[in-house]
Amino acid sequence: TIPNVTNLYDVQFIDNQIGMVCGENDYSGNGSQQILAQSTNGGQTWSQWIQSSGATLRELYLLDPLTVFLSNDQGFVIRLNDGVNLQNSTNVSMVDAAVVHRFHFTSNTSGYALCDYSIRKTNNTGLFWEQAILPLSSGQQLRDFDFLADGITGFAVGKAGKAFRTTNGGEPLLPMAYFYPESYTYFQLCADSVYHFVNSAPEAEYTSQWYVD
Repeated sequence: TIPNVTNLYDVQFIDNQIGMVCGENDYSGNGSQQILAQSTNGGQTWSQWIQSSGATLRELYLLDPLTVFLSNDQGFVIRLNDGVNLQNSTNVSMVDAAVVHRFHFTSNTSGYALCDYSIRKTNNTGLFWEQAILPLSSGQQLRDFDFLADGITGFAVGKAGKAFRTTNGGEPLLPMAYFYPESYTYFQLCADSVYHFVNSAPEAEYTSQWYVD
């Protein structure tokens, strides 16, 4: 038993000693705390807790002992660059706040993220994601996927008996550049509002053109 935790949702060990768990402390309608714990002795003891208010951590993936991906139930993804040290982390934008149900990396740099209605792919360790859109309608969300050792042959399954297979890594993939407003109070296109354009693709992979209508 891990003390002072209400719910644990995911666990992964990268070898026979190092592993992590994530979850929450639920205060019965009065908010919750995100929980992330690490073991370095095969699960005998757990330490280096991180507790902060916010959405519940649902999914984690250890790419290596220092690089960890976390997803919560509000569509935000964090990449930890130094184990459980949140001070050394990178916010990974999924653009449309898509909830990630599972991560799967096929190499040290290339991996996939399973969302409700699409699969996202990265080739630079999660800093930039491209999107493979699948023919799904409301209520037919994806729930799990897996890839073969070649890294491009994959299978995804979901609600309503949906199953998909790709032999080319989900190609064609859509780049995920986007705008976001200076203030999130109201998302309205106003002449005096400030909007930022974000294109986090690797240099020279994608370029942008502006059109004013």
